[in-house]
Amino acid sequence: MNHIKESFEKAKGRFDREAANGFSAIFQLLISDGGDYYQVISNGECKYFPGLHDSADVTLILNQATLLSVLNGELDGAQAFAFGQVKVDGDLRLAKKMLELFPHCSN
Repeated sequence: MNHIKESFEKAKGRFDREAANGFSAIFQLLISDGGDYYQVISNGECKYFPGLHDSADVTLILNQATLLSVLNGELDGAQAFAFGQVKVDGDLRLAKKMLELFPHCSN
């Protein structure tokens, strides 16, 4: 299993199902040096898939090192955005919602 998939699995353990109650969205992740993935959040569930989604609600553009640091709880997503390590195409409010759905944890 590659590092990205391992980190997605780890992130699922931090997923806040309560924060996702009544919420649904599709997040596209364009990883410049690691491929494309999308995340579907619906009915309190979170699933990751490889590839591109036809109708993602928001797209996050970043490199693999930034993604892994955020997913592993080593880098705060808001800070990564503020420092230009993550670019958002689409609804910025949805991108911010990810902070609620995946609370930052320290390792």
